[in-house]
Amino acid sequence: MKNILYILFFTLSTSHDLSSQNFISVHNGNTVSFYKKLDDAINDANNGDTIFIPGGFWEINVQITKSLHIIGVGHNP
Repeated sequence: MKNILYILFFTLSTSHDLSSQNFISVHNGNTVSFYKKLDDAINDANNGDTIFIPGGFWEINVQITKSLHIIGVGHNP
């Protein structure tokens, strides 16, 4: 019975992490927009906007030609 509870707990705790979606948010004053692709977020952002990028691997296929503040989760030892 104990093993079944451990397996059930492990399955429930890991399935949440696998199903969660990481959205990129673009902040323009009091307006927030969410994107799944970094390219779309950069293209739709205006000068001076702040882009918050969650952890993970993100490819970029666009040239940044505007002034943006880009903040990622980073590493804090």
